[in-house]
Amino acid sequence: MSTMLTRTALFVVLAAQGACIAIPLGKQGPTRPESGDPGGAEARAATRRDGSAFGLKPVFGKQPPSLLLARDGTQCTVSEERFERTIIGRSVWCIWTQPGE
Repeated sequence: MSTMLTRTALFVVLAAQGACIAIPLGKQGPTRPESGDPGGAEARAATRRDGSAFGLKPVFGKQPPSLLLARDGTQCTVSEERFERTIIGRSVWCIWTQPGE
């Protein structure tokens, strides 16, 4: 029974990640915009998820010795070996955080 449960849980996690859904790791979530315009810049910024999230993102840049950067401004700290193997433009599974967290 535990093998079946493990396989089901693994399938759910992989399916969620395949659908480009990040798993938030922090307690913070989306916030509501204060302005009445749901399509405005303020609303888009306010509904962005804050906090750490495990997900698959393409690497936009690298900062030695171990920092990977994504286009949306998030970053991921990895081992120096993984840093060296990572190719810019390729997607990487990682815990992506906002700078300064």
